Amino acid sequence: MTGRDYMAEVRAMIDAACTGTWSAPGVANSVVENLRANDPELLAGFLDLCAVDVVRNLVNERDRSTRSYNRKTASRSVFKEAAEKHEAGDTEPLERLTYFLQELYVSEDGTKIALKNMRAPELSFAADDFANRARQSQLQEAFLRALARKCGDKSVGEIFTEDQVAALWLSIS
Repeated sequence: MTGRDYMAEVRAMIDAACTGTWSAPGVANSVVENLRANDPELLAGFLDLCAVDVVRNLVNERDRSTRSYNRKTASRSVFKEAAEKHEAGDTEPLERLTYFLQELYVSEDGTKIALKNMRAPELSFAADDFANRARQSQLQEAFLRALARKCGDKSVGEIFTEDQVAALWLSIS
């Protein structure tokens, strides 16, 4: 260790790059290119500190991918045909087509549990988590729509101060 605060240094670079209009992939690419060219030690130290989070995100993305695949496949005629064969006694096509029972959900203690192993308490906890996220999304939607009604062709910053936007958020939430 060099005594550097890798997280703070990279965060400062990210903050400096996130001005005006930007995209996360563009900022990430710019910061990494800069670090590769000018400070590879900072990049290596930062990545070492973030390794567990990066791998955790890959694990979570794997789970999201499985759920997405299942939803898309289940909505297709291929699923309908396999389901019909299943009802006629041939379970193999349906078992090969989707992986619903292997889908993982977060339990109350933070561990992942496969749908096939979940009981009512785990199912209810997972359902409540989705409901809470849906409510939060609906609040965010209401907030943005309220701003849109007030702004018209002007930007939010032309119409509102920080305190006014905070007050509007508090009035909705």
